Amino acid sequence: MDWKKVLDKPTIIAAAILLLGAIGLQATILSQGWSLFKKPLDLQNPFYAFPKEFGRYKMPEKGNIELSHETLSELNAKDYFQRIYIDSRTKNPSDPQNAIRAHAAYFTGLPDSKPHVSNHFFVTGGAGKTTLVAEQTLDVDNLKIPIRIYHYVDVADPSVTFHIIITHIANNQWFADTNQVENAVADLSLTHTYWCRLELALGKPTVVTSETLQKQAAQQATDFLKDFIPQLKNSLPIWPIK
Repeated sequence: MDWKKVLDKPTIIAAAILLLGAIGLQATILSQGWSLFKKPLDLQNPFYAFPKEFGRYKMPEKGNIELSHETLSELNAKDYFQRIYIDSRTKNPSDPQNAIRAHAAYFTGLPDSKPHVSNHFFVTGGAGKTTLVAEQTLDVDNLKIPIRIYHYVDVADPSVTFHIIITHIANNQWFADTNQVENAVADLSLTHTYWCRLELALGKPTVVTSETLQKQAAQQATDFLKDFIPQLKNSLPIWPIK
């Protein structure tokens, strides 16, 4: 290698500028008390201890769903659970219309400065087509929770369809948009960070564009979250950090 050509004057100047820029950025970060890399936070209570019964919802005998090793590797969460819950008010618990499949995945820490919040659906349990049909904000006991409602159709069996509700809680703030979650967890003023993705599979709608079915799904999610969120808060880290 001809080092004289490699280490020519323009190259040396460019390298020096980059080095000075990096030093300047690091000095700015330190002077402002910013943190690019976030420390992890443990759950108050692990997800395996999440209640099987709360409010009017109860997990049936075989309601716990174990994800495969391949799926867990893709999920890459610190902790998770996926369960089926039945509303105790229903007269027909075996009817899929009355079942709620809840998936919660917990992530914490930020080993680099580029967080990635997945848009992949894990609650479906298989390949399928999802269509975004609505975005709205739920009022859950005066707590505003933005959600996205998707319609899911199983590729292998198109008769298997339902609504999926997606939302996230990141550092005690609720977001539907994954970009907003990424911005929240990468906040330079924070030394620790966490986020939890929540997916709810609801009922068995048959019409994608039906506003009535979307309203029913939103109401079903609201009713469930009223009982679910207090239990989730008992598991998530206490925020703000003291």
